[in-house]
Amino acid sequence: MTVFKLPDDVPLEHAMVSRAIQQAQVKVEGFHFDSRKHLVEYDDVLNKQREIVYGLRKQIVTGENLKSLILDKLNHEIQNLVNMFTAQGIQISEKEKLMQEFITIIPF
Repeated sequence: MTVFKLPDDVPLEHAMVSRAIQQAQVKVEGFHFDSRKHLVEYDDVLNKQREIVYGLRKQIVTGENLKSLILDKLNHEIQNLVNMFTAQGIQISEKEKLMQEFITIIPF
């Protein structure tokens, strides 16, 4: 303000200055809006994962169908492995790979 010799308590009033400040504020608010939007989406994903984990934890702690839960998970994992290695039919080399993967799940 010393260049224009104006007192410090006098507000700047010019259309160009007001427009520049308004444009800068719109850009900053837009940036922060996007950040908050991504944070809410991330929080929604975490909340869904938390619900799933707590649901499984409750089943394990209370002992509700624990055997069936384990067998279902094991069955699902074995089906995924078989589908992954036998999409076009099974060959000897694929059979060996499949057996190695089974060994990682269930140590024979």
